[in-house]
Amino acid sequence: TDTTSADTTSADTTSTDSTSADGVVPDAVPRDVTQPDLSRPDASMPDTGHPDASLPDATAPRCDLFASSWSFGAPTLVANINSASVEHDPWLSRDGLTLYFASDRAGGEGGFDIYRAHRDNRAAEFENPVLVPELNSSAVDTKVVFSADRRNAFLASHRSGGQGGSDLWAVRLEADGGVSSIVNLSAINTSAHDFDPHLSEDKLRLYSSTHGVVDGGLGLQEIVLSTRASADSEFLSSTPIAALNSTDNDGDPALSPDELVVVFTSQRGGNRDLYIAHRTSVGSDFSEPLPLDVLNTASLETDPTLSADGCEIFFTSDRAGGLGELDLWVSSYLRP
Repeated sequence: TDTTSADTTSADTTSTDSTSADGVVPDAVPRDVTQPDLSRPDASMPDTGHPDASLPDATAPRCDLFASSWSFGAPTLVANINSASVEHDPWLSRDGLTLYFASDRAGGEGGFDIYRAHRDNRAAEFENPVLVPELNSSAVDTKVVFSADRRNAFLASHRSGGQGGSDLWAVRLEADGGVSSIVNLSAINTSAHDFDPHLSEDKLRLYSSTHGVVDGGLGLQEIVLSTRASADSEFLSSTPIAALNSTDNDGDPALSPDELVVVFTSQRGGNRDLYIAHRTSVGSDFSEPLPLDVLNTASLETDPTLSADGCEIFFTSDRAGGLGELDLWVSSYLRP
């Protein structure tokens, strides 16, 4: 989410309820393609030395967001992460053990800074977060996402040298995790705000949000897609994803590793709420987005990120029970 946008709150309007009385999400789009087993380690992946560099345990159960019925449990505050300030824009590492997020708490380098917190296993609490100095600047730095091999990252930042307000930046990482370079994605950034990056597993597709006017778009905050021919080439243009965008604000795309499930934020129902959509292949259109009313409230829900196995969803909310203006919450998948 772009924290500099004037519209960071929403009206107290409840979206249409598409869930059953017990909070189960019905009638997901049937899947007619074979899913790759993305829980299995890739033997070609370099060992970066990071505690979150490995893939999830191949024997761990995966949570099927295509199932005919399923639900998420009651959200809880993410322990040890939140403060009396703002926490938002979470991103969870591929193995589910490291959480990155942005905060304007005291002690940072700029208006908002990127923090990192680690946990020993999926059942454990996160340790106290620490700044990520190699990614922060004296300006506003928000969401960061990493490639599966931990050699690339994409960052939203207001740092100098950009095209507009918030810009997208490409980060190249050394084998030891050090930053080799941070380069502005000038070909896809606009003179307005560009933010909320999400990188595909093969590094060929970059999903993001923009306030800029993109050819074929509606001119509001929209979800866009940029593509490139190879992992070493540049992203050259952005195209609005028509199936996900509305005549209101849409953003914060978070996709499953196979890119067949997307959770995102939309204000189409009055509130800024979480929505979900499916598709049967990367080249096909997404289904009609449905509100995740099992998680949505009359407050703001935004900035979703899914664990790689689909079993956890982290998001930002200003709902009652938090510690600050915006807090990070987590909910676990409930099997049908």
